Amino acid sequence: MHFTWRTDYLKVTNDTVLVPVTVQVPNSQLSFQAKDGIHTAVLNIFGRVSTLTGRVVQTFEDSMSRDFPDSLYQQSLKLQSIYQKGRSIAPGPLPAWIW
Repeated sequence: MHFTWRTDYLKVTNDTVLVPVTVQVPNSQLSFQAKDGIHTAVLNIFGRVSTLTGRVVQTFEDSMSRDFPDSLYQQSLKLQSIYQKGRSIAPGPLPAWIW
């Protein structure tokens, strides 16, 4: 699956950095199921934050769902879906993100 991702870093306290994680996926990459005139796709997201030496400091899982009625389904395939969630991590050298 092709997707793009981005992280930003916001210092909250001396001990905490808020890291918004954004994932953008073309809707054409999702597998939609049609039922009762609604096309639904679910994307499961797994991320792992590790130090530069490879030690895992945090993992997370989440999912996002997209629903489109029959009338908008074909148009929706030309668009993208965006997932965003903030993570709190300890400050230090920039972590490595594994998807």
